[in-house]
Amino acid sequence: MRVDDIVKIIKKVVNPLNLKISLSISRGKILSSDDSGKIQLIQASFLAGENKDKIEKMHHFGFSSNPPENSDAVMVCISGNRDHGIIIATENREFRFKDLGKGEVALYSKDGDHVHLKNGNVIDIKTKTLNIIAETEINITSPQVTISDNLSVGGNQEITGNLDVTGDVSAANIAASESISAPSISAATSLQVASQELNTYETHTHNYTDGGNPAITGVPNV
Repeated sequence: MRVDDIVKIIKKVVNPLNLKISLSISRGKILSSDDSGKIQLIQASFLAGENKDKIEKMHHFGFSSNPPENSDAVMVCISGNRDHGIIIATENREFRFKDLGKGEVALYSKDGDHVHLKNGNVIDIKTKTLNIIAETEINITSPQVTISDNLSVGGNQEITGNLDVTGDVSAANIAASESISAPSISAATSLQVASQELNTYETHTHNYTDGGNPAITGVPNV
């Protein structure tokens, strides 16, 4: 058998294998997506003029994303079968979170929201509206909690430590089921009860009745 014949036989065997390998992995652009079902389906463009519809997109467990149009996609085809593709990775050059330090991680969206796990045990969260829904309770363990602007509380407040007020305190009605004892009351600027400012007052005990208006024993000097 001549050498040329041997080469032809090898090519006949190897060429289909090379074709399957070359068709097994493709890079393309996402055209649209459907995230309504149990598996996210992608429509994308790959080889010249090759548009694929309803391609399954795999996610890591616990993470899910819906990439915008024109995002890059990597598709793997089982046994080189172009009719059975699976998208295993996506990326978008326009919205990608940049300038990460070595070892840092970020979760981000196309609107610029992000959760950035930074070096030095620092986590940055950036958004316009942050909604936290906890059916039972939220526990924060920290030596210091700082809120830069207004705080609105819809329910009751229970304070077991001291309450320091640097602004005005005003109350239309004060009611308590038993009594409130206060060895001393201090405010940096003013303390108002029933629209009247209390300038000097004695150390006394206030006994309140839950009838809409406070009954006070020990009258402060106004």
